Amino acid sequence: MCNFYSAYVLQLTMSSDNRGRLIKLARWAVESSLVPVRLFQERCEEEFLWECEMVKIKAQELKSKEVRVNTRLLYQQTKFNLLREESEGYAKLVNELAAYFT
Repeated sequence: MCNFYSAYVLQLTMSSDNRGRLIKLARWAVESSLVPVRLFQERCEEEFLWECEMVKIKAQELKSKEVRVNTRLLYQQTKFNLLREESEGYAKLVNELAAYFT
């Protein structure tokens, strides 16, 4: 059902009257627990969600927040504390190399 909403909202030739009906239908589906809000938030565009009052952030702000979160998740650097790591492997390698050259 949610796929129907997301596909229908993407039509560019939809009149404002039909869009209003679709918004009312989507609100009703959420209020009557037919479709969870989370599913709409996953599959529908930000502007439609804001018109349906399923998100409290405006569409443009939601898009920029989504970009920031995705960028942070993608480029977040993992940090290692090398002083607390096991140094047995490196020490053993140094000893083996020292023994080989002597």
